[in-house]
Amino acid sequence: MNRARGEFFSALFKAARPWSLLAGLLLYAVGGGIASYLGESINWPAYWMGQAALLLLLLSGGFLNEYFARAGQPPFETGPRRPSSEDGSSPPPRGIFLQIAATTLTAGAVLTVLLLSEGSLGPGGVLFLGIALLFVILYAAPPFRLVDRGYGELVMAVLLANLFPALAFLLQTGQLHRLLALLTFPLTFLLLASALARSLPDYLDDLKHDRRTMLVRLGWQRGMN
Repeated sequence: MNRARGEFFSALFKAARPWSLLAGLLLYAVGGGIASYLGESINWPAYWMGQAALLLLLLSGGFLNEYFARAGQPPFETGPRRPSSEDGSSPPPRGIFLQIAATTLTAGAVLTVLLLSEGSLGPGGVLFLGIALLFVILYAAPPFRLVDRGYGELVMAVLLANLFPALAFLLQTGQLHRLLALLTFPLTFLLLASALARSLPDYLDDLKHDRRTMLVRLGWQRGMN
Protein backbone atom coordinates (compact mmCIF):
# COMPACT_ATOMS: atom_id res chain seq x y z
CA MET A 1 0.00 0.00 0.00
CA ASN A 2 2.77 2.44 0.95
CA ARG A 3 4.70 1.59 -2.19
CA ALA A 4 1.62 2.16 -4.37
CA ARG A 5 0.92 5.46 -2.65
CA GLY A 6 4.53 6.53 -3.08
CA GLU A 7 4.43 5.71 -6.78
CA PHE A 8 1.16 7.59 -7.15
CA PHE A 9 2.55 10.81 -5.63
CA SER A 10 5.82 10.38 -7.52
CA ALA A 11 3.90 10.24 -10.81
CA LEU A 12 1.92 13.35 -9.87
CA PHE A 13 5.10 15.19 -8.87
CA LYS A 14 6.78 14.29 -12.17
CA ALA A 15 3.73 15.35 -14.20
CA ALA A 16 3.63 18.70 -12.38
CA ARG A 17 7.17 19.48 -13.66
CA PRO A 18 8.39 21.48 -10.63
CA TRP A 19 11.30 23.01 -12.55
CA SER A 20 8.87 24.57 -15.04
CA LEU A 21 6.80 25.91 -12.14
CA LEU A 22 9.90 27.45 -10.57
CA ALA A 23 10.87 29.02 -13.90
CA GLY A 24 7.31 30.35 -14.21
CA LEU A 25 7.56 31.97 -10.76
CA LEU A 26 10.87 33.65 -11.55
CA LEU A 27 10.03 34.81 -15.07
CA TYR A 28 6.64 36.16 -14.04
CA ALA A 29 8.50 38.16 -11.38
CA VAL A 30 10.67 39.62 -14.16
CA GLY A 31 7.59 41.22 -15.70
CA GLY A 32 6.51 42.66 -12.36
CA GLY A 33 10.05 43.86 -11.70
CA ILE A 34 10.19 45.71 -15.01
CA ALA A 35 6.89 47.43 -14.20
CA SER A 36 8.27 48.49 -10.82
CA TYR A 37 11.51 49.71 -12.43
CA LEU A 38 9.47 51.92 -14.78
CA GLY A 39 7.76 53.56 -11.83
CA GLU A 40 4.52 51.60 -11.60
CA SER A 41 3.04 50.91 -8.18
CA ILE A 42 2.52 47.15 -7.94
CA ASN A 43 -1.07 45.99 -7.51
CA TRP A 44 -0.27 43.00 -5.32
CA PRO A 45 -3.70 41.26 -5.39
CA ALA A 46 -3.65 41.36 -9.21
CA TYR A 47 -0.01 40.25 -9.23
CA TRP A 48 -0.62 37.17 -7.08
CA MET A 49 -3.87 36.19 -8.80
CA GLY A 50 -2.16 36.42 -12.17
CA GLN A 51 0.76 34.38 -10.88
CA ALA A 52 -1.58 31.69 -9.54
CA ALA A 53 -3.61 31.59 -12.78
CA LEU A 54 -0.49 31.06 -14.90
CA LEU A 55 0.95 28.41 -12.59
CA LEU A 56 -2.39 26.57 -12.76
CA LEU A 57 -2.17 26.80 -16.55
CA LEU A 58 1.29 25.25 -16.43
CA LEU A 59 0.04 22.48 -14.15
CA SER A 60 -2.83 21.80 -16.55
CA GLY A 61 -0.38 21.43 -19.41
CA GLY A 62 1.75 18.99 -17.44
CA PHE A 63 -1.16 16.78 -16.43
CA LEU A 64 -2.75 16.89 -19.90
CA ASN A 65 0.58 15.86 -21.38
CA GLU A 66 0.83 12.93 -18.97
CA TYR A 67 -2.75 11.86 -19.71
CA PHE A 68 -2.26 11.77 -23.48
CA ALA A 69 1.23 10.26 -23.18
CA ARG A 70 -0.41 7.21 -21.54
CA ALA A 71 -2.85 6.74 -24.42
CA GLY A 72 -2.44 2.96 -24.38
CA GLN A 73 -3.83 2.62 -20.86
CA PRO A 74 -7.52 2.59 -19.86
CA PRO A 75 -8.63 5.83 -18.15
CA PHE A 76 -9.59 3.97 -14.97
CA GLU A 77 -9.08 0.43 -13.72
CA THR A 78 -12.20 -1.72 -13.98
CA GLY A 79 -10.80 -4.78 -12.27
CA PRO A 80 -7.90 -5.89 -10.07
CA ARG A 81 -4.78 -3.88 -10.77
CA ARG A 82 -1.95 -5.85 -12.33
CA PRO A 83 1.63 -5.15 -11.35
CA SER A 84 3.60 -3.38 -14.06
CA SER A 85 7.03 -4.36 -12.80
CA GLU A 86 8.83 -7.09 -10.93
CA ASP A 87 8.54 -5.31 -7.58
CA GLY A 88 4.74 -5.45 -7.76
CA SER A 89 4.22 -1.72 -8.32
CA SER A 90 1.72 -0.36 -10.86
CA PRO A 91 1.12 3.11 -12.32
CA PRO A 92 -1.75 5.33 -11.16
CA PRO A 93 -4.91 5.32 -13.30
CA ARG A 94 -4.53 7.47 -16.39
CA GLY A 95 -7.82 9.28 -15.80
CA ILE A 96 -6.48 10.86 -12.61
CA PHE A 97 -4.28 13.16 -14.69
CA LEU A 98 -7.25 14.36 -16.77
CA GLN A 99 -9.28 15.04 -13.63
CA ILE A 100 -6.48 17.12 -12.09
CA ALA A 101 -5.97 19.00 -15.36
CA ALA A 102 -9.69 19.84 -15.49
CA THR A 103 -9.58 21.01 -11.86
CA THR A 104 -6.57 23.28 -12.38
CA LEU A 105 -8.05 24.72 -15.58
CA THR A 106 -11.30 25.48 -13.75
CA ALA A 107 -9.46 27.16 -10.87
CA GLY A 108 -7.44 29.21 -13.37
CA ALA A 109 -10.64 30.26 -15.15
CA VAL A 110 -12.12 31.44 -11.82
CA LEU A 111 -9.04 33.60 -11.15
CA THR A 112 -9.25 35.02 -14.68
CA VAL A 113 -12.87 36.02 -14.11
CA LEU A 114 -11.88 37.70 -10.83
CA LEU A 115 -9.15 39.67 -12.62
CA LEU A 116 -11.63 40.73 -15.30
CA SER A 117 -14.23 41.77 -12.74
CA GLU A 118 -11.67 43.95 -10.93
CA GLY A 119 -10.58 45.60 -14.19
CA SER A 120 -7.00 44.39 -13.83
CA LEU A 121 -7.07 42.31 -17.02
CA GLY A 122 -7.51 44.48 -20.10
CA PRO A 123 -7.85 43.48 -23.78
CA GLY A 124 -4.10 43.01 -24.16
CA GLY A 125 -3.95 40.74 -21.13
CA VAL A 126 -6.91 38.70 -22.37
CA LEU A 127 -5.19 38.27 -25.74
CA PHE A 128 -1.90 37.14 -24.21
CA LEU A 129 -3.66 34.82 -21.78
CA GLY A 130 -5.59 33.28 -24.69
CA ILE A 131 -2.31 32.75 -26.55
CA ALA A 132 -0.82 31.08 -23.45
CA LEU A 133 -3.82 28.74 -23.21
CA LEU A 134 -3.52 27.94 -26.93
CA PHE A 135 0.18 27.13 -26.48
CA VAL A 136 -0.62 24.72 -23.66
CA ILE A 137 -3.25 22.93 -25.79
CA LEU A 138 -0.94 22.75 -28.81
CA TYR A 139 1.84 21.43 -26.57
CA ALA A 140 -0.07 18.65 -24.82
CA ALA A 141 -3.30 17.70 -26.62
CA PRO A 142 -3.83 15.78 -29.86
CA PRO A 143 -3.97 16.09 -32.79
CA PHE A 144 -1.12 18.59 -32.41
CA ARG A 145 0.93 17.39 -29.39
CA LEU A 146 3.94 19.50 -30.30
CA VAL A 147 5.79 17.84 -27.43
CA ASP A 148 5.96 14.71 -29.62
CA ARG A 149 6.99 16.61 -32.77
CA GLY A 150 10.19 18.22 -31.51
CA TYR A 151 8.66 21.65 -30.90
CA GLY A 152 7.63 21.25 -27.27
CA GLU A 153 10.79 22.90 -25.95
CA LEU A 154 10.26 25.91 -28.24
CA VAL A 155 6.64 26.32 -27.12
CA MET A 156 7.58 26.15 -23.45
CA ALA A 157 10.46 28.60 -23.92
CA VAL A 158 8.21 31.21 -25.56
CA LEU A 159 5.48 30.60 -22.97
CA LEU A 160 7.79 31.01 -19.98
CA ALA A 161 10.28 33.60 -21.23
CA ASN A 162 7.93 35.86 -23.20
CA LEU A 163 4.28 35.38 -22.29
CA PHE A 164 4.70 35.07 -18.51
CA PRO A 165 6.63 38.35 -18.09
CA ALA A 166 4.35 40.10 -20.60
CA LEU A 167 1.23 39.08 -18.68
CA ALA A 168 2.73 40.19 -15.36
CA PHE A 169 3.61 43.53 -16.93
CA LEU A 170 0.17 43.95 -18.55
CA LEU A 171 -1.59 43.29 -15.24
CA GLN A 172 0.29 46.25 -13.74
CA THR A 173 0.36 48.72 -16.64
CA GLY A 174 -2.25 47.64 -19.19
CA GLN A 175 0.21 48.12 -22.05
CA LEU A 176 3.51 46.78 -23.31
CA HIS A 177 6.92 48.47 -23.27
CA ARG A 178 9.99 47.97 -25.47
CA LEU A 179 12.15 47.25 -22.39
CA LEU A 180 10.09 44.10 -21.83
CA ALA A 181 11.05 42.71 -25.25
CA LEU A 182 14.70 43.73 -24.84
CA LEU A 183 15.01 41.83 -21.58
CA THR A 184 12.90 38.74 -22.29
CA PHE A 185 13.88 37.96 -25.90
CA PRO A 186 17.36 36.67 -24.93
CA LEU A 187 15.80 34.56 -22.17
CA THR A 188 13.97 32.51 -24.83
CA PHE A 189 17.28 31.26 -26.23
CA LEU A 190 18.65 30.69 -22.74
CA LEU A 191 15.68 28.43 -21.94
CA LEU A 192 16.06 26.60 -25.26
CA ALA A 193 19.75 25.99 -24.55
CA SER A 194 18.84 24.74 -21.07
CA ALA A 195 16.20 22.36 -22.49
CA LEU A 196 18.67 20.95 -25.04
CA ALA A 197 21.33 20.45 -22.36
CA ARG A 198 18.83 18.64 -20.09
CA SER A 199 17.82 16.39 -22.99
CA LEU A 200 21.38 15.23 -23.68
CA PRO A 201 21.60 12.50 -20.96
CA ASP A 202 18.42 10.87 -22.35
CA TYR A 203 19.36 11.29 -26.01
CA LEU A 204 20.12 7.62 -26.74
CA ASP A 205 17.00 6.45 -24.88
CA ASP A 206 14.88 8.99 -26.80
CA LEU A 207 16.32 7.70 -30.08
CA LYS A 208 15.64 4.10 -29.10
CA HIS A 209 12.00 4.78 -28.20
CA ASP A 210 11.45 7.25 -31.08
CA ARG A 211 10.72 10.21 -28.81
CA ARG A 212 10.78 13.28 -31.04
CA THR A 213 12.47 15.80 -28.76
CA MET A 214 14.08 18.90 -30.22
CA LEU A 215 17.53 17.40 -29.64
CA VAL A 216 16.54 14.26 -31.55
CA ARG A 217 15.27 16.37 -34.47
CA LEU A 218 18.43 18.48 -34.54
CA GLY A 219 20.94 15.72 -33.80
CA TRP A 220 23.22 15.95 -30.79
CA GLN A 221 26.12 17.66 -32.64
CA ARG A 222 23.99 20.46 -34.05
CA GLY A 223 21.99 20.73 -30.84
CA MET A 224 25.12 21.20 -28.73
CA ASN A 225 26.46 23.82 -31.17
